Amino acid sequence: MPEITNETPEMLFEMGKRFYLPSSGVADPLLALFYFNKSAEAGYVPAQRVLGTCYLEGRLIAPDFEKARQWLTEAARHKDAQAAYNLALMYVRGQGVAKDWDVAFQLLDMESTRHLADARQLKEQLKDELMRNFPDIREQLAELEKSRRNGYDSHRNRFIQPWSTPGRQQLEKDEFSVWLGLNVGSISKEEALAELTSLMGQYYDHEESLHPLAK
Repeated sequence: MPEITNETPEMLFEMGKRFYLPSSGVADPLLALFYFNKSAEAGYVPAQRVLGTCYLEGRLIAPDFEKARQWLTEAARHKDAQAAYNLALMYVRGQGVAKDWDVAFQLLDMESTRHLADARQLKEQLKDELMRNFPDIREQLAELEKSRRNGYDSHRNRFIQPWSTPGRQQLEKDEFSVWLGLNVGSISKEEALAELTSLMGQYYDHEESLHPLAK
């Protein structure tokens, strides 16, 4: 491997990208991994994220979930949104770590991650997966939305409202906690359904107060 002299972490990362991209004409997986690793060890967050993703997805090298977790965690600590999202995926899927939706949600809830489209979609996917297993909840929410739709349309945008909207953060966390509790069996389906319906009702009522219909 080449000898590292006075290159900065940023320069090492750019070298790694040069050998990583096939379009460069000098693609070399071993050299790309070498430079990414040197840059990551020097504390360069983009390199930590890329290196962790390489280990997670098996790019340049065979998958190694422990190293993926190590580097993605390091980048997430420095508020790298994509690293936090990829790390959340590991906890959702149980890749090298125990499945833990609470940890996943905390990662998706980081200030840097909240507005990442993939993170919002992951929340929806988690909810959809659970609702497939508990159709009563899907039916109940469908009826709730149908009745509310006669009064206003703002609920259609509830997941793209600004995070700073009063009350949104706590209600979304509470809503997720209900699904989480249902998933791990800590509460009965009936209790979860009742609580979830109540929370969604509160959310819609709040949305209506923020976006009243024009008279």
